[in-house]
Amino acid sequence: MAVKERMAELMEMPKDIILNYPKMTVLGKKEIGIENIIGIVEFSDKIIRLNTHTHILKICGLNLIIKSLNGDGIEISGEITNILFE
Repeated sequence: MAVKERMAELMEMPKDIILNYPKMTVLGKKEIGIENIIGIVEFSDKIIRLNTHTHILKICGLNLIIKSLNGDGIEISGEITNILFE
């Protein structure tokens, strides 16, 4: 176990804060909110790829749109078919 991960457990702090993991809130197949992103790598109405502190996150679907983008968070809507970690 990595030092930061162990510290998070010992201090009883959320790992997404200590380790900068992306935090996702998925509402059915229609919306997803993601925190702790660095930026957008690719954007189309079928694929949105996001750079995070730990990996690339790929959202696949139909009619995807970015509803909001602020600081380190993004909200995406459309018909979401896949969420992949690259």
